[in-house]
Amino acid sequence: MASRWANPWLLGLLLGIAFLAGCRQLGPVVLGTNRAAYNMAVQRSTNQELLLNLVRLKYREPISFLQITSINSRFGFGIDATAIDNDVGAIDVAGIQYSEVPTLTYTPIEGEEFARRMLLESDMNTFLLLVRGGWSIKRVMRLMVERVGDLYNYPEKETYARFAELVEIWGRLQEREDLAFFYVQGSDREIMDSLDRNDVRIETMLSANEAGYAFEESTDGRLRVKKRTRPFLIMQLVFESQAEADRADKALGLSPTRTILRDGRVIERIRLLDPVEYQGRHVADKEFAPVPIWLRSVGNQLYCASRSVEVPPAHQALVKEYVNLQGQRVESRDFTKDLLDIRFSADEPENAFVRVRYRDLWFFIDDRDWQSKDSFALLLNIFSLQSDQQKEKPVLTIPLF
Repeated sequence: MASRWANPWLLGLLLGIAFLAGCRQLGPVVLGTNRAAYNMAVQRSTNQELLLNLVRLKYREPISFLQITSINSRFGFGIDATAIDNDVGAIDVAGIQYSEVPTLTYTPIEGEEFARRMLLESDMNTFLLLVRGGWSIKRVMRLMVERVGDLYNYPEKETYARFAELVEIWGRLQEREDLAFFYVQGSDREIMDSLDRNDVRIETMLSANEAGYAFEESTDGRLRVKKRTRPFLIMQLVFESQAEADRADKALGLSPTRTILRDGRVIERIRLLDPVEYQGRHVADKEFAPVPIWLRSVGNQLYCASRSVEVPPAHQALVKEYVNLQGQRVESRDFTKDLLDIRFSADEPENAFVRVRYRDLWFFIDDRDWQSKDSFALLLNIFSLQSDQQKEKPVLTIPLF
């Protein structure tokens, strides 16, 4: 019996046409399948890298970060078609070959700018952005804040208990929506009150304006020079009772001006300052009690978070030992594991949110520990906000034809 596919070339042409027509549907399928897979792989890799560096810091070792600057995945398709005659008739045999070759490009995050950003203290704008963005002020303060007034965020310090109490009180206020932040425009300070207009050149006025000074014309036609002040950050606290306000003020060591409402609630407003602003204040603020806040650098935040890493007894000599002012050993992990608990295991843990192999051990965060997962996510946010990120973003290129 003569084959109806006597011409193999014609068979290949028809199959090729059919294949190209099918590729129109194949492209979206490949994209839908692979985009999620690459997304999850990048996230898993990022989590593992941060965990690895926290473990390194626990062992007092240098850290290193890599950034994925590009993801290229090339897909190949081919057709293998033949025609075979038998007693029944012609049987068409066609095979489609599929291949995928991913290419990842890593760039070390390093250099002077990155080192500077790791060592530079976080600013109040970042602090406010996180709290207003929905993060718990308790979590943000325990990770980011080094000191509030004379309260140190270090378990080995005598004032740590007062710091912890203050954070708990502010946290309760935030949960009740009784904690708010807003900016207040400061009053300009007069530097000179009588300056001849003819003595001031335009170039001088422009330079002074850039430096934060303003010129105003007085009624006699002469000029006044004022130093403009930046808006300052106010934290408003609404306490349920005077007793609750007393506990917060005692912990902070201040006596802010109070407004007592008819229902017994108490309103206090404090002015949050960075240490430089606090030292540079010219007059005492009677309306808003000034409270300086020292924020940790990103590097210091990671270092303090590494205290939460558990190590086996055999490794105690490899990690730093903390002592209090009395010379007694302090297990700082006992103060931080409710915030971030990183454990170790000789065997690979099954129920882990993130795990990494290091020094022949597995270090991991339990998937059921939502407190640690939230703190870990906050660290990633802070690192992304303040580390030296490359301008290029990961690009996934999928050529299908």
